[in-house]
Amino acid sequence: MEHDRKAFPESVPGMVPGASGADRLVVCAGAAEAPPARNDAGWPASPLVAAVVCEVNRHTGIELLGRDGVEMTGRNGPAALAAAGARWEIELTAQPALYQLPRFSDRPDAAGPCRGASAVFRFRLVAGESRASSVGVALHLAHWSEDVYGCMPGAVYRGNRFRSYPDVGWYGHYAHADLGPEADQIIANIPRLSVAKGGPSGIRSMLSRSLATPAIGLWNPQLKEALWLMSDQGAACGDSLIEITENAEHTDAWIRFASPGVRPTSLYTGGHVDRGHDFCAGETIALKLMAFSFACEDLACFFAQLFAIRKLEMPDRAELPGLTFSRALALQRPVIDGRWSEQNRIFRDELEEQDPWYFQTGHCGGMMKDYPIYALDSARSGDRVKQALESYNQGWAPSGLMHGRMNPAGQWLGDCEIRDGFAFPEYEQHMTMSRRQGDALLYLIKTARLIRRREPAWKPPEAFHANLKRLADVLCGAFNKFGQLGQYLDHRTGDVVLGGSTSAAGVPPGLVAAWREFGDRSYLDTAQALAHQLYHDYALRGDFNGTPADIMQSPDSEGAVLLLVSMMDLHVATNHRDYLQKARHVAWQLASWIKSYDYDFKRAFPGCTFATMNLKTVGALWASAQNLCGTPGLCVSSGLPLLELYRFDGDLRYLELLRDITHCVFRAVGRPELRRQFPGTKPMNDGWIAERLNTTDMFNLTGFGEFWNASTPWCMTTLMLICLEIPSLYVAADRPFVYPFDTVQVGAVQRRDGGLDVALSNPTDFPATYTVLMDKSRDGVKPLPEFFFEHFQRFDFAPRETRVVHLTTSMPSPAPATSPACWRR
Repeated sequence: MEHDRKAFPESVPGMVPGASGADRLVVCAGAAEAPPARNDAGWPASPLVAAVVCEVNRHTGIELLGRDGVEMTGRNGPAALAAAGARWEIELTAQPALYQLPRFSDRPDAAGPCRGASAVFRFRLVAGESRASSVGVALHLAHWSEDVYGCMPGAVYRGNRFRSYPDVGWYGHYAHADLGPEADQIIANIPRLSVAKGGPSGIRSMLSRSLATPAIGLWNPQLKEALWLMSDQGAACGDSLIEITENAEHTDAWIRFASPGVRPTSLYTGGHVDRGHDFCAGETIALKLMAFSFACEDLACFFAQLFAIRKLEMPDRAELPGLTFSRALALQRPVIDGRWSEQNRIFRDELEEQDPWYFQTGHCGGMMKDYPIYALDSARSGDRVKQALESYNQGWAPSGLMHGRMNPAGQWLGDCEIRDGFAFPEYEQHMTMSRRQGDALLYLIKTARLIRRREPAWKPPEAFHANLKRLADVLCGAFNKFGQLGQYLDHRTGDVVLGGSTSAAGVPPGLVAAWREFGDRSYLDTAQALAHQLYHDYALRGDFNGTPADIMQSPDSEGAVLLLVSMMDLHVATNHRDYLQKARHVAWQLASWIKSYDYDFKRAFPGCTFATMNLKTVGALWASAQNLCGTPGLCVSSGLPLLELYRFDGDLRYLELLRDITHCVFRAVGRPELRRQFPGTKPMNDGWIAERLNTTDMFNLTGFGEFWNASTPWCMTTLMLICLEIPSLYVAADRPFVYPFDTVQVGAVQRRDGGLDVALSNPTDFPATYTVLMDKSRDGVKPLPEFFFEHFQRFDFAPRETRVVHLTTSMPSPAPATSPACWRR
């Protein structure tokens, strides 16, 4: 896959190859050459679509008053529609796709041509008027049943057809009767298809801006057929509504795209009331849809195709965020210093000393942030990090697990006594998320190993070694007993209290680290078995859930983030390519949660801060189907597995995805020049970064297109991990190929003395330090060694400086995976 040369104005031909959007889609070996099948109208002939109907909808407030339609199935041309005294002319212009989706070389059984088409529906009001109206396209679905998998990227997975507590919308609690290792998945009151039959069922409150990609996908497992439908952001009169409804018996269903979107319920609208448009005679509105129909063996193939098309309408331009990695760290340092608690000797998670989320084990940064703090600035913060390791020794629960949180008084507590209504009556003092245990195990080991590497004379705190080994033993024992680690564990016994979740997707990396540290093979064996269980039970059914602490068991992206890290860690540890394959599948699904386009705030909300700043939203992470808002960065990961996937696969889309995610993080950091450049707006405080980049109206807390002026601990941790693990420039010397993630401009490239001379420019008004990771050849690429970032080349640049630097490969081979480097007191 090639790159848009426009993104690199200083590049020379051949360094960063350019290509068309069509070429960018054919990225895997064995691309299908057969032309896509189509009917006379150019619309794809999909066995999942029975009819296509154009509609005019009339509203009274948010209620649907009436609907008139004309069938357009198999038609390519004009049609007339009379609706409530008004006369409409509708014209469909459909063309077959000019591109061919790839065969995936690792899935020959699922490969085949994709029937693609682009269709524009033009609605023109010929006579009369149509007040408070919307126009749209409806698709009557064929072969519908509850078994059909439905997805709206970032919001709906498996149709969100899960049992729900209808009176719980946030921080839900579980009834005692619903606990247990084999409990059914339970979600909060989010948009969903109904589990029970006999009543209305539908998802009617999704606007195009509410989704990571404005699309809806269906997969029929019986027919082995799939369909993706994509729209643009919206028409001239507003964002589009994307909905799916089914009859009471769940045997018949419709998909609708309509603009302007009028959501018929206040659920997930933040109290905002949508309105129809008042159409006058002569007014025209156009809706654009793209459809992709293909044979599909399973959900890996389903999400692989979305990965191929998600940015089809988005030019691939790597617009720089204006903030270098090194300056972001400089802005973060006083914020980190402000989190230090002399009383409790930890870096607390929240700004306020009395915040109920004062410190959390793992998940949101607790015990995780110490690692990048030490790695990036050990001379300045090393003593504090070592003091924090001493403080954590008080956090062990009787079972050998860690308590879930610490309060401002320094008391260690369970997870669930946090807010009113979020409680397990019998267990509230004794619950801990399995996710927290994996985070703690992994990052405490990594931090200790890095300290010993840099300070060989350092000795860990008393019992530190024994406590970590006991934690690994408890996690292995719980998995062997229950066949899963579930969502919540009892920290008195180590038993699974609530199962059915991907909360434990971050535990395998912790067990791999424990295997390397202590040499116990059972840790690696359990890590592999747990990763396989999570992949089989959740990734293959398209439902990561319950990984964040605040969403009950709603679908989420964070399980995909953690399982991707797990698969790549296991690939490195075992050299089994099966884990590389699974990592690809998880990455394709993760991409469905990443914003694929830049929302047009100026069109929708011209007075907001994001519109004034022309803020780009591509790369924002949709955290969960409950929260429906963009966040800057992966929770909690630098995204390094995406770079590792590229190193093994050569598929440039992984680098593009990582670049989009990374740039989104640095656009969200507060800095003084933004307030000077955009007076009257509300940017963040210096060095702050918060977890919301809203394109939705779900949160009244921030409002449309406004920053939430806060400093979210997991975002800070993610930012530091990016600065630590993601190079400013990735270089493949044999091509040569230079790919920037940082705010840096790349110029001419020449070979010299076994390396490369590359012209680099710092386009900012501040000093910058750039880091470089260089591979000599993709042939025989080896996994990155532990603490690989210590071998990055580093170059200091003055503001606006341009000069040529010499790049070389200095990366050592990784230590043998079968020779763990154990440390002892």
